[in-house]
Amino acid sequence: MPSLEKLALYRMIAFDAVVRGVSVYSDYKNGSGWHRSISAEMAGFGVSTLAGIYTATATKTALSTILILRS
Repeated sequence: MPSLEKLALYRMIAFDAVVRGVSVYSDYKNGSGWHRSISAEMAGFGVSTLAGIYTATATKTALSTILILRS
């Protein structure tokens, strides 16, 4: 993967992590159940990251196959 694609991927993952962290911190500051919130956010972060990687890989494979077949 070229470095520009890697940089975009890392930035999207970092943005997702920051948004989820802000949500947990907000629950902590409000005195609500931040333990439950952090476990839900961590699970969601893992699932969304895996789904994004799988989707990107499948799309890249499909596009590469189309380009090879058209040649």
